[in-house]
Amino acid sequence: MLLLLLNLLFSASRIKYYLEKLYEEFVVKNFKSIKEFINGRSKIYLKAFCQANRLPIDTAKVSKDRIVDEVMRWMAQRKAISKKVT
Repeated sequence: MLLLLLNLLFSASRIKYYLEKLYEEFVVKNFKSIKEFINGRSKIYLKAFCQANRLPIDTAKVSKDRIVDEVMRWMAQRKAISKKVT
């Protein structure tokens, strides 16, 4: 029921779009914008954000600073995986 309500409030495609934009900021080392984005959102939004992007973060149990750390850790892993092997 809660997930249905969250989906109505926050479009999954728009939420996924924001993750891509944040990842672009991560690649150019603009970490401040990632922190500002997460700190400027409600815990309800962050729960929907993590679920829509399949990020295994329990937003109910961790602080926003911890969510920032986890999102950036995930982005670092993504960047490492997507690097071309030479």
